[in-house]
Parts: sequence; C-alpha cells; structure tokens
Amino acid sequence: MSQPMALLSSDLSEPERRLIVAALRGEPVDMGGASVRGTVLAELVAAARPGWVLPRGGLELARVVVTGGLDLAGSAPPVPLTLLEAVIEPGADGVAFIIRDARLMRLTLQATHILGAVVADRAEVTSHVLIGDCAIDGPLQARSARIGGTLAIERSHIGDGEVSMFAAGLAVEGPLVLRASRCSGAVVLTRARLGGGLNAEAASVACEGRPALDLGALRSAGDIVLTRCDIGGGGVMLEGASIDGLLTACGASVGSGGIDAHGATITRSVLLADARLAGPLSIAGARIGAGLAARGIEVHGGAISIDARLARIGGGVDLGSAKLVGTFEAAAVEIAGSLDLQHARLYGAACALDAAAARIGGDVLLQRAVVQGRAGLAGADVTGRVSLTAATIRCDDGEAFDMTAARVGAALAIDGGATIAGRVALDRLHGEDTELLLTGSRLSSLASARGAAQTRAATSDAVALSLAGARLARIVMPDRAEDRPRGIIDLSRSHAGEYVDFAAAWPPPVSTADATGRSASAEHLVLDGFTCGRLANPGGEAGAPASAGAARVCGAERVAWLEAQAPAAVAQRFHPQPWAHMAERLAAQGCTAGARAVTLAAHRRRRICATAGTAERWLGRADDLLTRHGQSPWRPFVALVVVAVMFAGLFGWAESHCTTGAPCSGGAAFVTTAASLDDELAFHPLGYSVDALLPFVDLGYTRAWTENPAWHPPALASGSGSAPAVRGGQLLRLARVMETLLGLALLLLLVSGVWRSRR
Repeated sequence: MSQPMALLSSDLSEPERRLIVAALRGEPVDMGGASVRGTVLAELVAAARPGWVLPRGGLELARVVVTGGLDLAGSAPPVPLTLLEAVIEPGADGVAFIIRDARLMRLTLQATHILGAVVADRAEVTSHVLIGDCAIDGPLQARSARIGGTLAIERSHIGDGEVSMFAAGLAVEGPLVLRASRCSGAVVLTRARLGGGLNAEAASVACEGRPALDLGALRSAGDIVLTRCDIGGGGVMLEGASIDGLLTACGASVGSGGIDAHGATITRSVLLADARLAGPLSIAGARIGAGLAARGIEVHGGAISIDARLARIGGGVDLGSAKLVGTFEAAAVEIAGSLDLQHARLYGAACALDAAAARIGGDVLLQRAVVQGRAGLAGADVTGRVSLTAATIRCDDGEAFDMTAARVGAALAIDGGATIAGRVALDRLHGEDTELLLTGSRLSSLASARGAAQTRAATSDAVALSLAGARLARIVMPDRAEDRPRGIIDLSRSHAGEYVDFAAAWPPPVSTADATGRSASAEHLVLDGFTCGRLANPGGEAGAPASAGAARVCGAERVAWLEAQAPAAVAQRFHPQPWAHMAERLAAQGCTAGARAVTLAAHRRRRICATAGTAERWLGRADDLLTRHGQSPWRPFVALVVVAVMFAGLFGWAESHCTTGAPCSGGAAFVTTAASLDDELAFHPLGYSVDALLPFVDLGYTRAWTENPAWHPPALASGSGSAPAVRGGQLLRLARVMETLLGLALLLLLVSGVWRSRR
C-alpha cells in the first residue's frame, strides 16, 4: 500500500479518499462534481491529521461540492489554496467559508459558487486573494484583514441584498480590484488602507438607504477608479478619505446618495466626465491637488447639485456642457485655475450658482451657458476674465447676476448676444485693468421682463444694471438702441477710466403710468457721483475716434443722455453733479461747445425743477435771457446799448415838446442848472441817457440839465382845464431813476458774466 493510501481512515468517503491521495501527491484534483465534507477539506488544508501535509505547490481543487461549509478559522496553512468551479454549501449558521484569524499564503477562487457568507475577519494573506467569475450569495466580511498583495474580485457577484462586502479596517498592500463585479448590498471599506488604490471599473453596487460604496476615512496610496460604475441609491461616501492619486468616475451612474467627498484629500485630479448623478456631488472642504474635470456631467441633486464650499482645488474646474439641477454651492472656494461652465445648463430654485467670496486664479467662463436662477460671485476674486458671452440667465426674484464687491483682473464680458432677465448687480466691482463689455447684450429688469403693467411694482425689480460704487478701467455700453438695457441703469458713485456709452442710442426715458396714475420713468439712468477719466466717444457715435462733426454736436447728445436720469434727479430735485462733471469732461477733451451746451442745460433744468422758488425762476430767466447763464457775457453790453438808445429816444421826444411855446434853452422838458450861458452844456438826449444809465460815467449832462417839474406834454394837458395830477416832468425823473437801476443791474450781470466765462 502506498504512503498516501496508508494515511486514509475508514471514516472517509470514496471522493474524499481520492481528494486526499491526489492532493498529497501534489497533483491538481478534479472531483468531477463529487461532494466532500468541509471538515475533511479543512483538516487537509490545515494539516490537522498526521501525515496530511500538502506539498509546497499547495492544493488546486476543481469541480467539487463542499458540504457543511469550509471552516479554516485560526489555521495557518503554509501553501496556497485554489478552488476552481467549486461549490461551497453553507453550514448550520449560514456561513459557507470561514477564514477568520487564519494565516494563508495565497487564496484563489475561480468560477466558484459560495452559497453563503464569507467571514475573513482579521485574516492574514501573505500574497494575493484572487476571486474571479465567482458568486458569493452572502456578504464578504473581512474586518481588519491583512493582505500582502492584491485583493482582486473580478466579474463576480457578491452579497445578500443588504451587504456585499464589509471590510472596515481592511489593509491591502496592493490594489483592491472590483472590476466588472456585481455587488448586491453595500460595500463598506471605512478606514481601509489600500497600497495600490481601488479599481472598480464597470462594477455595479445595488444598495438603498445607506452609502452603497462607503469609503469613509479611506487611506489609498493609489487611484480610486469608478469608471462606468453603476452605484445604487446610497451613492458613494468618501468623507475624510485620503487618496494619493486620482479619483475618477467617468461615465459612472450614481443614485440619489450622490458622491460625498467632503473633507477628503485627493493629491491629483477628480475626473467625472459624462457621469450621471441622481444625488449631489459634495467636495465641501476637500483638498484636491490638481483639477476637477467633469465635462458633460449630469447632476440631479435637488436643492444642491454640487457643494464645493471651502474646497481647495489646485487646478481648474471644468464643467463644460454639464447639466446641474440644484444650486452649485462654491462659497469661499479656492480654485487655482479657471472655472469653466461653457455650454453648461444650471437650474436652481432661487440660486443656480453661489460662488460668494471665491478665489479663482484663472477665468470664469459662462459662455453660451443657460442659467435658471441667480448666478452669484459676490465678493469673488477672479485673477483672469469673466465671460458671459452669449449666455442666458433668468432669475424670477432679485439679482440674476451678482458680482457685488468682487474683483476681476481682466475683462468682464457680457456680450455677444448675452441675455439676462433680472438685475445685473456689479456694485463696488473693482479692477485696475478691468473692462466691462456690454456690446450686443440684452439686459432687462424683472419688471421689464414681466411686462409694462408691472414696471413700477418694485423699485429693485426695475433695475437692469447696477454699477453703484464700481471702479473699472473701461466701460463699454451697447452700441445699438435695441440692445439698450431695459430698466434702470445705476451708475451712482462709480468711476470708469474710459467710458463708451454711445449716447446717440439713448433717447429720453420711456414714461409709463404707475399704480397711482402719475407718470413714472420705466427706464432711466442714475448718475449721482458718476465720474470717468475719458469719454471714448464724446458725441455718442459708434466707432472711435470721435469725428469732428460729432464733436460739434456732442452737447445735444450729452444733454439727451443726462436727461435720461430719473425725474426725481432732473425735474423734481435737481442733482447738478452729473451735469457739472460731464461739462468738465467735454471741456477737457476739447468739446468746448458741448461743455457749454451741457452747462446751459443744467442751469435751465435747475431753474424749472419743482424745488426752485419763484424768485429763483425769474432770476434764472433773466440770467438766461441776458447772459445765457454766463455762456454769452457780451449780451448785457448789448442790452446796455439798447436801453441807452431807448431812453435817449424818450428824452429826445420829451425835449422836442414845449407846451408854453416860449423859447427856452434846451427845451421846456429840461432846464439848465448852469450859472451862466457860458458854462452851459448843450442838451443831448443820448449823452443824457448814457449819463443816467451809467452813474459811474460822468459826461456832465445830468449835472447840467434836470427835469422840469412843471412840464407836461400836450397829450396830458389837452382836454382838461386844470393841471394833471401827475406831471410829465415827474415821469421823466422816474424814467431816469429806472434807467439808472437798469444800468446798475446790467453792469452787474456784465461783470459776473465775464467772471463766469473766464472760470
């Protein structure tokens, strides 16, 4: 009898005898579907009986049915174990395969069907665990297990519907592979340590009510690959994970739990291109060494689609052509590269993008994006440019696009057919080299978008563009009237180094009736405190530089532009600052005629505003008539000449009518005051009028001649036998006093007009 046969006992069945004989000889064993007891197989593997010592090549067992379960708990077989096309039936407790606290060299399961759970808690495998094309009807439990090589589960089906793999604290020196496997239940790898990363490409995990793939606090020295995975409603949990490599889930489908990686540390990129998430993507507080590439991603997150608050991303964020249902929360995020949302579709209930206080080292690109809800970058710091070229944004309440108190390093482009329905809030936006480009944009306030009947429903809803307090290098307004923002444009307290506004495209504001029936401005400018360093086109023409013809007519265009302010700033309580600044700017750029036209229009608006008193209005009219508010200082001089000639005609007419007919020196209306005829100065009406008109000019006529109190013209004397109550001489004296007062007033206007014109 051979030595292996001598080691057989009478309690063994014939298949068990064949198994032991072949195994001890070191031959591969094909049982042809025969059954062996699990206890016998366990004793063989563990060398529990005398002489049952497997050769160094280990045991390779094919097509066997193991009954009663296989229990290798606490054993330490020094040889590898391989099961091919085997079936392991469960024991009394429902567990089919137990290697708890065992120490194995290598374990290989190929095309094997395990009809119960696998328990491998605290097991140690010196080399690899290879499971391929297997079916495990229960969970694979490997808490705190240690594997010195690779743990590969490929093309296998694991789980009982609740848990498929429970391996908290698992340590794998090599990679953990779940490629193309189907997991019925949660895969729990919390606090696991993976020396070669996780590869679950094309795997599927079905689980509801808890994270389907739980990698919380995972430590991985390699990539986490979830490419083309199908992960159930529980989603992926990566909270607090540390990944020294990539996290990629390109083309993956994730259930309502989404991907939760808040607080995670990922040394390289996160790749989510073309992924489909039925829940949110959370990277709040995460540290990502390179970029986030998620072009074409689709996220249905409910209230929040992507939560990136306080995240630190070492590269750019590419969400081009993405579809995000829910708010993209990116408050206080730090992005070293660009935020790319070109061709993206963002749908939020109230807010679609919230990047308040974000720090972005590159550009913010929303070109051709469609945004439903507020897009907010309030307080953001963008090193590059912000582009909304051809984008469409609509918000039903409040700001549609908000960059209040933000800083932009280059251009802010809302051009190329960009359409925004709702307020564009750029208050206190600043940038030393920042250009605001609105060419070809279509901005409309909420009130305008809702229709003219609701234009004055709310003041904030009537604002289309607000630049209050902004400081920019250049502002370029739309160059066509049809592209003009529909609503109020607020430029109060803002400053532009260069301003291009195409004033010719700004007719006076459209007026509608508010709820009280009073006329109200539906569209107007707010210019209180607005200043600019240079007008690129003083005449408001399209194109630069301004032509000579435009320079001549720029005053009328600028007056029309200034009159486009709210009635409260023009007709009710006049605000002079915008007019004064515009006149100063036109004069500085050589458009002196335009500056004068603006100044004159300002004086006239001040005179007729509702707060002007009666005296102020009459004085203003006189100043306008006589000096054009200082623009024509020579007019009082002409008025002086006209008054002198008029009163000279009166005095000449009076001197030619002597009622007594007696000869008298100089006529009866005037009598001489000379002591003798030799001292007498001949009366001259014009000289007398000039002396009366200009009391500081002494030609001697008013000293030599005085009015005759007893004189009266024939018109007063005829038809009455008695002397009239008012004599002609008294009227002449009154006329001389009136001429003197007029002369003083005109002299004062002349001096003040010359002084104002010199200023």
